Amino acid sequence: MLGASAGDVIGSVYEGAPAPEKDFPLFGPRSTFTDDTVLTVAVASAIRSGVDYATALRRWGRRYPYAGYGGMFHDWLRRDNAGPYNSFGNGSAKRSNGLSCRRRQRYRMYLARVRPRSIGNALPEATVLFE
Repeated sequence: MLGASAGDVIGSVYEGAPAPEKDFPLFGPRSTFTDDTVLTVAVASAIRSGVDYATALRRWGRRYPYAGYGGMFHDWLRRDNAGPYNSFGNGSAKRSNGLSCRRRQRYRMYLARVRPRSIGNALPEATVLFE
């Protein structure tokens, strides 16, 4: 998780723009964590505390409301009783850094409710990290 968070901060200044090929500063005055780090921490927090994923995602997301969430997720974040929001992004893969092997199945079940395509995004990364 530490490496993923550092990579998030390092890449934050290049989000939406081409990254330089080499010889660039790792951290600068505009470097910051993004929604990927906030929600990776939320997934890990859910696992450690036993809180369900949706509650943890909302809790952490609301704590850092300007971290760069996509529009659909931001709308979901504001509603307490919102169900699946049909994400089209890659967030499920980024957030899988907070998983352990034994928790992957539980996260997979959660993703199936959010959007089936999300499973395909998250599993390759989770498999590489934990197998």
